[in-house]
Amino acid sequence: MAESFHVIIGKPIYRPMATTANKMGRIVGDAMTGGALRFQGILGTGILRFFDLTIAQTGLTEKEALAEGYRGAVLFNIKPDKPAYMAEQDIMIKEIADKQTHCILGGIIGPQGGEKRIGIFASTITLGIKAKDLFQMDLEYAPPFSTTKYFTV
Repeated sequence: MAESFHVIIGKPIYRPMATTANKMGRIVGDAMTGGALRFQGILGTGILRFFDLTIAQTGLTEKEALAEGYRGAVLFNIKPDKPAYMAEQDIMIKEIADKQTHCILGGIIGPQGGEKRIGIFASTITLGIKAKDLFQMDLEYAPPFSTTKYFTV
């Protein structure tokens, strides 16, 4: 694994991830064949399963955001992962945003449901979507998979 750089803070970061290694390898192969792909950095998006728990994270943690000088706003949302009549479990969503720019800086999700939602956070950070715009996203819904509200802003 090689050191990369974090797209939010623009600084070098060592976060060994298979997805980063794969992407770097593809870019090297593309360059060797005359291609124009360029590596744009990472958010450090990851997910793990520990027995029956799933934890997912992307972007900056609250501690990292404060260390980088962001005026972080932290939003916690603990809610059912499905409607009450479907034997739901609680899901915890922690969103880190910048108070000044309203840009999403990171997200942590667990103890389940992260596999569906962490990609949304990674996409919004990459595209520069503001925290308030999460409400407008047209996300999938059916009772066995989620409630009608993915995020609370």
